[in-house]
Amino acid sequence: MLEVDILKRILLIIFAIFTSMLMISTVSAVPKVNSDPLMDKIQEFEEIERQINEKLDSLVLEVENGGIIDLIIQIIEMLIDLVQQLISVIGRVFQLVELITYLITLIVRLYELIMAVIDYILNLFSPDLFRSIS
Repeated sequence: MLEVDILKRILLIIFAIFTSMLMISTVSAVPKVNSDPLMDKIQEFEEIERQINEKLDSLVLEVENGGIIDLIIQIIEMLIDLVQQLISVIGRVFQLVELITYLITLIVRLYELIMAVIDYILNLFSPDLFRSIS
């Protein structure tokens, strides 16, 4: 009878570990809801890059058609616009870092909750075993 109890406890522990591994593997796969904001930010970065390339191309065409004063004015305008775009990109990078930090925090919290549920389940079926170990 004692061997059956020990076998039940061992199977319960193995099942709990297997369940936690399954839950963690499910959590580690990024759901579409959580990946959408990240993909939106990446698309914004690509759009900014495309805009910068278009402005550089238009600047080259304008330089071929204008004089030196017009060229200097266009360069200054382009530099001001480039600085504004860089400030915008830096702000978006900070938002992206905050989003990743938040996702990591949620994953850690979920892991802690899964472990707590496993402890509750184990204590429900065999509270004396874990009290004696603690």
